Amino acid sequence: MFYNPSLYNYGYQQPQRVVPQQYQQQYQQPQMSPPTVHADIIQVDSPEAVKGFQIAPGTSQMFITRDETMILVKSDTGIDTFVKRPPEPEKPPFDTSSFVTREELEQRLSSLFPKKEVTE
Repeated sequence: MFYNPSLYNYGYQQPQRVVPQQYQQQYQQPQMSPPTVHADIIQVDSPEAVKGFQIAPGTSQMFITRDETMILVKSDTGIDTFVKRPPEPEKPPFDTSSFVTREELEQRLSSLFPKKEVTE
């Protein structure tokens, strides 16, 4: 037999736990908001023009050339350059016309190398 206290309360009700609102709000999970990004990209005429821009210590600034062939990132440690590569040429479709089936291969091999009977 098991003991269930709710069956044996004899008319006495246990008081409900009342939690003040200030504590309820404390235990709610905080709402996550996306980070705010301030990413201004400055267009420049040449990589040499980037050297003239001043930036704050500990920050970085992104630059792009007007012809969009280079992206430069200037930080207090230096300038990183990323050059746009031309797209790779498309490969021609795979040509299977020179392939043979297994049967054709066996026929060609048997005509080139006739089987010799092995005598003991």
